[in-house]
Amino acid sequence: MFFIQEPLQSSLSLKINLRLIFFLSFSFFLNQEILQSQTVITGGNVSGYWTSGGSPYLIEGDIAISESDSLIIDPGVEIIFQDYFLFQIFGKLTAVGTEADSILFTCSSNNGWGGLDFSDCYSSKIKYCIVELSNAAGITIYYDDPNKYVELTNSIVRNNISHGIYLITGGLKLNNVVITRNGGDGINNCFMPLLEMSNVVISYNSGDGID
Repeated sequence: MFFIQEPLQSSLSLKINLRLIFFLSFSFFLNQEILQSQTVITGGNVSGYWTSGGSPYLIEGDIAISESDSLIIDPGVEIIFQDYFLFQIFGKLTAVGTEADSILFTCSSNNGWGGLDFSDCYSSKIKYCIVELSNAAGITIYYDDPNKYVELTNSIVRNNISHGIYLITGGLKLNNVVITRNGGDGINNCFMPLLEMSNVVISYNSGDGID
């Protein structure tokens, strides 16, 4: 009876090739999964639902919620502006995260982005959100109707070039909010509109806490 022993070098090469094939296949499917899970917004009007399954949302142009529209953003969603683009809200924004899955508004460019700009829109709600790295105020509010307001709860406004919040007219209700390390005031209360605050920490801003 004869036995043929496979050369050791050939056996090792086969094992290495199999491992390499497995690694490359795994990397391909992982990259496909990452690519499929992101959503590119080229600009224009936005509305409907932004879900965690489509996150991150990569913003590549100015976006707006029109007066007749609304946008609901689910917990865990990341909105990443790719350059200095605006987010104007003329309709209604509901961005409600959770303690475990907050919503992030940020920028990947050194140019920053335009911040959240609420202009004569419906009352909006921001809860368990982080607003950061704007090249303007993190949040700007301008309402002609004094009965309209933005409700900001359990959120952080940080590291924006200008004010954390620029409150021109309209109303703002704050509860459990941290406003920190912004380049201007924590809150610039321009024409003394309605401002309700509870458990708000304003610290380490370059300007005043509230002006």
